[in-house]
Parts: sequence; structure tokens; C-alpha cells
Amino acid sequence: MFKLSGSWRHLSMSSRTHRVLMPQRFSLSSHMTNAYRSSFILFKNTIQQSLRKQRGVKWKQRRKTANRLNGCPQRRATVLRTFELNPKKPNSAKRKVAKVRLSTGYEVTAKIPGEGHRLQKHQVVLVRGGRCQDLIGVNYTIVRGARDMLGVEGRRSSRSKYGTKKPSD
Repeated sequence: MFKLSGSWRHLSMSSRTHRVLMPQRFSLSSHMTNAYRSSFILFKNTIQQSLRKQRGVKWKQRRKTANRLNGCPQRRATVLRTFELNPKKPNSAKRKVAKVRLSTGYEVTAKIPGEGHRLQKHQVVLVRGGRCQDLIGVNYTIVRGARDMLGVEGRRSSRSKYGTKKPSD
């Protein structure tokens, strides 16, 4: 084991790992947009790879979790049913989710954020990307305060995330 300066990590020169490419975050050229820039991961080659073959820097496109939105920030969706899911191991509170049909034709499961909702079948909602870490297979979030989805009542902090107007004290 040895250490190099810069953004390189500790590299092992064992026979197993000398072919493995090390993922690094790297700034792309300035003419690319931020959304395009964030969808790439830089793979730097190890010293052994540089010595054996003169290869350049490799770029690999990152897998998008919300790929059913077809590159759009949000999509209109129709609610098929609402139900509750149990989260992964350390957590225990039931999470409210909805099965929705996107305007693209896909059926996905989306999380309903905030406390309480009045969402019913056939209502129209706005769905954005945003994975729920403790729910398996839930990669989308319903936007509160848009279309038929009302904002959270009595919310004081982080109101813009939950579609709540400023309270008139």
C-alpha cells in the first residue's frame, strides 16, 4: 500500500486489484450543463494500468433511478390505489405510498410525503424523481400542493417541500 497526492485513493498493488478502475468524482468541461455533468462518474486507471497500456481517462454514465420519467423533471400521473408499506429493517413506521400511472404509460409506486393526505383513486397528481431509501422499489415522490394533491395542513417549517402557504398569524 502506498499513497499518492491529489485525488487518488490508497491503491493496493496486489494481483487482484491492479486491474480494477477506481471511481472518482471529477469536474467535466465548463460548456456542459450541471445536470449533464452530474450524470457521469470518472474512472481513473491505476499505476499498473498506466504502465502496461497508455490509456486515457474513462467516463461511465451513471444509472438514473427515475428513468420512467423519460428525462423530464416531473410527470402527470393518475392514482390507481393508495396503500401503506413497511420500511426496511431498523425503521418501523408505515409509509404512505400510491400506485400511479404516468402520462408516459408506465405504472410506478410513488411515496406520499408529509403527514396525512386525502388522496383517492382517479385523482391527478404530479410525480417527480426521488428515491425513498427505506422502501424497496419506491423511486418516485408525489409533489405536494400540485394538481389534486393538497399541501400539508399546519406545516410551519420546510413549507415549500410540502406545498403549504405561509400561515397568517
